[in-house]
Amino acid sequence: MCKSERIFTFLKKIEPILSILLNSGMEIYHNPATGDVMKIIQSSKDRKDGKLIIEVTIKAFADWAKVYHYHPTQTETFKVIQGHLSMRVDGRQLTLNPGDRKLIVPPKMGHCFWNETDKPVTFEAEIYPAGSIENALIATYNLGLMGKMNEKNVPKSLADKLLLFEMVDSVPVGIPEWLLKTLIKTLMIVPMLQGRKRGLPEYINLTQP
Repeated sequence: MCKSERIFTFLKKIEPILSILLNSGMEIYHNPATGDVMKIIQSSKDRKDGKLIIEVTIKAFADWAKVYHYHPTQTETFKVIQGHLSMRVDGRQLTLNPGDRKLIVPPKMGHCFWNETDKPVTFEAEIYPAGSIENALIATYNLGLMGKMNEKNVPKSLADKLLLFEMVDSVPVGIPEWLLKTLIKTLMIVPMLQGRKRGLPEYINLTQP
């Protein structure tokens, strides 16, 4: 066995240990409804600039994020680590691959993503200013864990939909921002009459196994 083969064999043997070390201290969330996984690389709560950095893995042929939308105030970036991520950005369709430069999507620019391949895709995303999106993402994954999300990553109940949508800085392209906000504000009486609290605190503080 040559030297390079010995090094490769050694690295394969210690791969589980390296994985534990690299992931130690990270918050990892699983969503059984969609089959995707999110790792919080850097919490926005730990950064002065309010930037959230996450790593997301979506399963083969996943299309739950194929809703063309924009963020009124947030910038979002995408950098593929493994696999091939299909995107539509500002009306153009493209594919991000490992080694490609980070794609920056500024506020108010339409975008969406999905996986057209038969293998998972892992990418790193930055969102800033994060606002309440970190808690919204955690709530989404925990709602999925509790069986309260559908396969399109949308809450099954109207109350959960409204409370979650209120937390995100996201508007589907084609719907006026003022109309969406007015609709959510008007319908917010539904979760309030149920005694629910804004911000979904009951799903933020859950610990995933």
